[in-house]
Amino acid sequence: MRVSVVVLVVVVAFGMGYELRARESGRGKKETKMKLGAFSVSLAVKDIRASKAFYEKLGFGAVHGDLEQNWIILQNGTTTIGLFQGMFPRTPSPSTRDGLTR
Repeated sequence: MRVSVVVLVVVVAFGMGYELRARESGRGKKETKMKLGAFSVSLAVKDIRASKAFYEKLGFGAVHGDLEQNWIILQNGTTTIGLFQGMFPRTPSPSTRDGLTR
């Protein structure tokens, strides 16, 4: 059985939770550090219900979304995953775009 998985990973920063800090290093040179806010990963999935069940087995729980509209947001601690079915245009892989098959 061949399984095709199309995954679109988008990292999105939530909120304006960043902070720039400058400090003196031992050589008089300033270092700038950026503290970012929370991140999420969005995945384009083939079967929203099967994907939800898979991530729930990993400890994720639904925090927002609507399965009837084919999207759901899951969270496990500070890790957030968005699952979306049929919402992103499918981009062909280079091998199928060029007429090749695997």
